[in-house]
Amino acid sequence: VRRLRKGGIVGIAADVPTQYGAQLSLFGRPCRLPIGHTRLAAATNSAILVGVSQRVGPGHYRGLGIEVHPGDGDEEDWAAATLKVLEHHILARPQEWFMPPPLWPSAPEAPLLFQHRLPPALTRRLIRG
Repeated sequence: VRRLRKGGIVGIAADVPTQYGAQLSLFGRPCRLPIGHTRLAAATNSAILVGVSQRVGPGHYRGLGIEVHPGDGDEEDWAAATLKVLEHHILARPQEWFMPPPLWPSAPEAPLLFQHRLPPALTRRLIRG
């Protein structure tokens, strides 16, 4: 809080599932995600920047910060708007989204939205050891 009030930046993962978050939607499916970033931003009158990285070449990445405005809704609406920005960037580069904890309950009939694939060179290195 002190850092934000002094104009600093705080990084928080908004797409990592948590048992204490709000019931939100990501890619049209319900999941429990944190909204602490919106509460913190509202309490300190701070902006929310969605941070994404884009691979631009082997070992080279570009970082982007996209501001998400609160609008007229509550903190959950602000969190949902943040997730919409994330969805846009994930859909543009699904191979670059890494989510180890499951976001959605497992069900045999549930379709997979993404399958993470390792780059061929990394796959070869992992297989060779």
